[in-house]
Amino acid sequence: MENEMQLDITVTSGRPVEDLASLGQWLRKERDLAGGVSLARKPPSEEELGGVWDVLSVAVGSGGTFAVLARSLEVWFRNRPRTTIKIKHGENSIEVDASGAKELPELLKVLVEAGSVE
Repeated sequence: MENEMQLDITVTSGRPVEDLASLGQWLRKERDLAGGVSLARKPPSEEELGGVWDVLSVAVGSGGTFAVLARSLEVWFRNRPRTTIKIKHGENSIEVDASGAKELPELLKVLVEAGSVE
């Protein structure tokens, strides 16, 4: 994908690991995003036996994939009113909950533009 960039998504909810896995499965169903979606584990602390899923990485290119991602996230939010996602690109990030899901196309655009200025 030309001009590909990576967006890292984290989930805050009552079931963050399950919701992150659910979001990963949901985004993989989108043909334009499927090959660029992966779950990552954070390194375990000394008290933990193993790491947990904590980041969903999505590789996107310019143009249509942002619209596909925004639309897909908006639909995914419909049954998750108490869920918040944080999308990070480089050092910049945005946080969105279900009430702000319709603003995702514009927020993603601002996030990516801010990251390209650095």
